Amino acid sequence: DEVRIMTVHGAKGLEAPIVFLIDQGGGPISSQQVPPLVFAPADAGPAVPLYSKGAASGAPRVAAAMTEVKDQAGDEHLRLLYVAMTRAADRLYVVGVCGANGPHEACWHQTISNALLADATKLTVIPDPLGDRQRWRDTTYAPVASKEIARAAVPDVPAPAWLFERVKPVAAPVALAPSAAARLGASEADAEMLLNALDAASAPEALAARRGRVLHKLLELLPRLAPADRPAAAAALIARGLGDAPEADQQALAAETLALFDDARFAAVFAAAGRSEVSVVGRIDRPRGPPLVVSGRIDRLAVTPHSVLIVDYKTNRVAPRDLAEVSADYVAQLAVYRHILRHAWPGRAIGAALLYTAAPRLIEVSDAAMDAAMATILASDAA
Repeated sequence: DEVRIMTVHGAKGLEAPIVFLIDQGGGPISSQQVPPLVFAPADAGPAVPLYSKGAASGAPRVAAAMTEVKDQAGDEHLRLLYVAMTRAADRLYVVGVCGANGPHEACWHQTISNALLADATKLTVIPDPLGDRQRWRDTTYAPVASKEIARAAVPDVPAPAWLFERVKPVAAPVALAPSAAARLGASEADAEMLLNALDAASAPEALAARRGRVLHKLLELLPRLAPADRPAAAAALIARGLGDAPEADQQALAAETLALFDDARFAAVFAAAGRSEVSVVGRIDRPRGPPLVVSGRIDRLAVTPHSVLIVDYKTNRVAPRDLAEVSADYVAQLAVYRHILRHAWPGRAIGAALLYTAAPRLIEVSDAAMDAAMATILASDAA
């Protein structure tokens, strides 16, 4: 009196009176499963590893090795099919789903159909509102009387109407970068502007960009050290990452960073309970749009028994004076982090702030500002 749902691998060694084999319409091997390296026989000695992607795939030895890889995948594809079909003691239903391009010619459903159609005398067509089905029965074996009697005693219960309704499509989750949360559902013009900005960012890296990255690393590592050890460690790290910068600039960065740790206003940020570079992954369900899958990294997270503080570092040389001048992108990013962390720490007050290191200035982002940003994200139906 149970239904077990499992993979074919998980079903090995098991048996059930009725088995549904659900085929996704794929072939023995997909382009994503092609290994980056294939091993081709050498003229002498062991096989040689060869790159199999791109133009290299047309090389004769690579093509021959790929043929062997695909043959092995095809053999395994059929071995799994044998395992799946032999799980059924009495009856096997072979059904499937596939994408817009249709099923692969070597998918399990097609392989079984081709084999059964060769003996059409054992096939019976059964009309069905969702498409006619074909029933294949091996007439070589006579039905067992006891089983037929037991089936006749079961009352005929009509199938519920929902059983014949088509399943409504389920929207696939959409990956969302927290830093782009405010631009969810941007227009084509906005998207073009963003692409232009990305193209500009791909140019040779400016000294300012490297300076910001080194500063983030300083703020990550120095809080773990004793105060007396921080100046020497800061100088060494800056010299490694910005050795080509003027000495005065290196000293200024070290002084700027160390001053943050000595400032009482930022004591909560760099307290011992804090953690740097915290990875955050979560899902945001929306009433109308597909769910959003979020993966990001928080610069600093301070957790106490009663509260959680999210801090994002900003290395802008010109810092805003207050929250009204803060970019909407930054507010939306912190709102997304807060939304996810509420599931991790229910019942705790979760606040967020931006630390502008050059000022230095800590700007608290109010709950009202994050609530408004989050409401916009939840109301969007953009994919």
